[in-house]
Amino acid sequence: MHYRCGFYGPIERLYKQQGADIQLVPAGFRQFAPVLERFAPRVMAVQATPPDRDGRCSLSLHYGATRDALLAAGRDPERLLIVECNAALPRTTALDGFDNTVPVELADVLVESAEPLVALPSPR
Repeated sequence: MHYRCGFYGPIERLYKQQGADIQLVPAGFRQFAPVLERFAPRVMAVQATPPDRDGRCSLSLHYGATRDALLAAGRDPERLLIVECNAALPRTTALDGFDNTVPVELADVLVESAEPLVALPSPR
């Protein structure tokens, strides 16, 4: 297994030091959606809030340019969408005209988590 990421931060560095196959895909924010469309990852995972009464999980702090790729993975029977639901994540709403939710029925795997959120140390 390898992990392709668009941001190489402290967690990615930690995993790399532990021997994980971390691959940086350099792209600016505007290029991220086309990169995901081109790679069409077989497995996509995201953290979200538990579903609301309408069955929608808020992407919370993880919105960005990945929502369409998450939906595409969830709709494709040859791909896998993993949604980790954690009530510690804040439910967020997007500006009018934008949706920042994923319908729970698109999740191939729904993982319920009560783990506290990881706070990264402040840079020195």
